[in-house]
This record gives sequence, C-alpha cells and structure tokens, in this order.
Amino acid sequence: EESELFGYDAGSFTGALKEGKKGKFEQADKGTFFIDEINQMSMRLQPKILRAIQEKEINRIGGSASISIDTRIITATNTDLKQLIKEGKFREDLYYRLNVIEIHTPSLRDRLTDLPLLTESAVSELNQVMGKKVSKIDPVVYEMFKSYEWPGNVRELENTIEHAVAVTPHNIIGDEIIVCTKELPAQSFVPYKRAVEDFKKGYIVRLLEFTRGNVSKAAKLADKYRPDFSNLVQKYNIKPDDFKKSEKKE
Repeated sequence: EESELFGYDAGSFTGALKEGKKGKFEQADKGTFFIDEINQMSMRLQPKILRAIQEKEINRIGGSASISIDTRIITATNTDLKQLIKEGKFREDLYYRLNVIEIHTPSLRDRLTDLPLLTESAVSELNQVMGKKVSKIDPVVYEMFKSYEWPGNVRELENTIEHAVAVTPHNIIGDEIIVCTKELPAQSFVPYKRAVEDFKKGYIVRLLEFTRGNVSKAAKLADKYRPDFSNLVQKYNIKPDDFKKSEKKE
C-alpha cells in the first residue's frame, strides 16, 4: 500500500492520523529496507519506488515537499522478473536499478542437506513459543522429508514442524505425527526388511509412550519377556527415561 511505503501528511484522507505518518522508506533512513515479493508490486507503485531509489527522495501522500532518504534497498522475488518484464508486468528500468548484486537462493528441494539444521532450528524456536520440550526427531522423518518436493520451501517446512510440535504429547516427533498433521506424502517404499524394522521401532516407542517409560509394563503389554524387550529397546537406541521426563513435565 502506498501510504505504508511513503507515509502521508496530516489530513490526507479520512482516517489519517492528525500528525501524519512516516512510511517505511522514511523509517529505514540511514538503514536497510527489505521489500519481500517485489514481483507483486503494482505497476502504479513501481515508478514511485524507482524514483525513491534513483533520486533518493520521496513524497508523502498529500504532501508537496520532497523528503531525502538514504536507505539500502534489499528485495526478494519468488518469480523470474525478466519474464514479468516480457509480460509487461514489471518495469525494466526498476529491474536494473534493483539488480546491482543478485543472490540466488536455491529451493529447499535443491538443498535437502539443510533439512536437519532447519528442522532443529524451527523446533528450538517453537519449544520456547509453545512451552514444549521436543528434543528428538525420528530419523525416519528426515527420510520422509527428503522424498517430498516442498513447493512451499522453508515456509512449508516450518508450518509442518509447527503442526508436529503442537500435537506431539511427548518429546519426540515421529513420522506418524507428520503424516496425520500435514498430509505429507507417506514415506517412499523401502525394502521389506527396513519396513519391518521401522514398524518394530515405532511399536516399541508407542508402548513406552503409553506406559510413560515403564519397560516392565511395556514388555507385559507386548507379551514379551522383559530381558528380550529391553534388548529391543537398546537395539533401536530408544531411551525409556525420555518418556519418564515427559510424564513429570505434564
């Protein structure tokens, strides 16, 4: 919106503040102004942005005086601006004013090695916001993530993790939570042996969740001798104490 970018003088329109208002360009004077999705900027506003960059000055709505600004402009786009220029939807002169230093950010599907880092960062932040204590992510979740295209890139990943953190009752995010909360495509087919092992591990985890980490009760529910059940727990690197902590914090 023009008033948000360039501000307005007092009495410029109905509902305007009596003292007027600074726009984003003025607020960013001697600093940096980030404009996201510049590709969606209307053709009406584009020449005004061009003038702000080229002349280093703006005019508030309803004002006649030019206001000098000294602002570093950083913009982002999720579409090809050159294609928009060909379609008559983006000014070529504005494009060349903006395109001083170009930084290409690959889509998430082209940098899948970043998935663990991005996921852990999102979980850490969400723990603080939601008051949760999620500390583990089942490795099978990352395998599932790698088989997905992520059309919404990092934002879609963060939204998926937010759903998972919100619904998990304990401190683990597993594939069953991801699937039921985000309609993420199920994990790609794996060899039969791997599928069986994944099922066993998930089964043991759910038993320990139900018994709050009580191995004896879990073994009884599974109709297995406790030593045999404990061996499976160790084999799949599952820590019963993690579920006990969950019980104390609830």
